[in-house]
Amino acid sequence: MRYIKSIFLIAMASCMFSCGGKSKDPTPTPPPVVPPAPKPNETTKAVLIAPAKDELCTTGVPYTSTMNKITFKWNASAFVKDYAITVKNLVTSELTTGTTTNTQIELALAKNAAFSWSVKTNSSLNSSSLESDIWRFYNAGEATSSFTPYPAELTSPLMDASVSSVSGKINLVWRGDDPDFDILSYDIYFGTTASPPLLKNDHVSALLSVSVTPATVYYWKIVTKDKLGNKSESSVFKFTVL
Repeated sequence: MRYIKSIFLIAMASCMFSCGGKSKDPTPTPPPVVPPAPKPNETTKAVLIAPAKDELCTTGVPYTSTMNKITFKWNASAFVKDYAITVKNLVTSELTTGTTTNTQIELALAKNAAFSWSVKTNSSLNSSSLESDIWRFYNAGEATSSFTPYPAELTSPLMDASVSSVSGKINLVWRGDDPDFDILSYDIYFGTTASPPLLKNDHVSALLSVSVTPATVYYWKIVTKDKLGNKSESSVFKFTVL
């Protein structure tokens, strides 16, 4: 159960004002994650703290007219040499990285954009590394009345998968998400070229059955649209029909 304290409500109200978010109930902050006790002589993965998972209004410290500095924090790992953080812009796919021996690091990121982040723990015992969970957040900027949807996560077929059709058809399956919870529809691009053509627009579910030919390579991507006209584009995945 998530805790909602009065101090959080005040901070969230201030944040929503600065982000210009829609009037709605604030998303409660999840309770702190307590990492399991490490086994003797075993490296443990980092447990992420901040920015919080799916945090809508991460303001950071203004750095330039287009960038904020965001402080990333996580719990310490056991038997760690150093940590490598990777932050991905979910719209442009641009990666921002850093390495530190501390349990926090400050990075400059574009305003008004959605990001994912994770931390890799490099072991001091051997050459192994452990990946943390992957969290997402929205880096706020100037006031805005809506937020761009997160790029769709393509779940089936996965990148470079080999699949078998059923009666000459397969299902394209993806997962859509939006900070405003106002996804309207999807445009599906599908074909045999690396820049697939539009197959269907304004599709309302996250699944579409398509006709395929054996021994053929296909490409696909999804454009997510919300009710205010904001759009985001997924990566292009390819797969082979057996």
